[in-house]
Amino acid sequence: MRLQILPITILTLISSHSFADCSASATPRVNWEFCDKQSANLSSVDLREAVLKKANLSKANFENSRLSDADLGFTKLDNANLNRIKAKKSRFVGAHLEKASINNAYLPHSNFSRANLNNATIIQSNLSNSNFYNANLENTNISDSDFSNATLEQSSMTKISAKNTNFSKAKLNNANMEFGDFSGADFSKAKLDSALLNDANFSHANLEGADLQSAEIVNTIFTGAKLGNAIWPNHKRCRPGSIGVCK
Repeated sequence: MRLQILPITILTLISSHSFADCSASATPRVNWEFCDKQSANLSSVDLREAVLKKANLSKANFENSRLSDADLGFTKLDNANLNRIKAKKSRFVGAHLEKASINNAYLPHSNFSRANLNNATIIQSNLSNSNFYNANLENTNISDSDFSNATLEQSSMTKISAKNTNFSKAKLNNANMEFGDFSGADFSKAKLDSALLNDANFSHANLEGADLQSAEIVNTIFTGAKLGNAIWPNHKRCRPGSIGVCK
């Protein structure tokens, strides 16, 4: 009886990454979990629904590749080239993306919660409806990108460059945005309550209907900013048409 049970017991102990095939070609649904693909050239390939969790893909080249629904959770992607990727609903939970390049990319509805994007560049990319909860975006350049309806609660965005970025209806509650450059950005109807906005630049930004209740705004620049119907840190609602000063 024991001999019949033993094979089943062993199978139940096999972890999912045992099925990874590090020698497999780059194809949809490939499993490279825990694989070492550092500096790999993966440009213009189809990796939709691929399992790349906890793999080493630092300095890899993914330019023009397809990564929709792929799982890159806790993957090393430092200095990786992710320019022009199409990766709708991809998962980068806890991924290491320091100094990664993600320009002109399409990643709506993706998950970057707790990811480290320190010093990354995400210019002119679509990350609408994506999740950046508790992510590290310090010193990142996300100018001219679309973060509308995105979740950035409790994220660290100090010294970020977000010129002309779309944050409309985004959730930035408790985010640290100190010393950031948000000039010309769209924060219409965004949630910024309890956010740290000290020494940040919101000149000519659109904050109409935004919620800044209990936010910190010491030395914050609002020159030319649209503040109509915004809720100020003191819980006062700004008058329609307010520019630069909450009236």
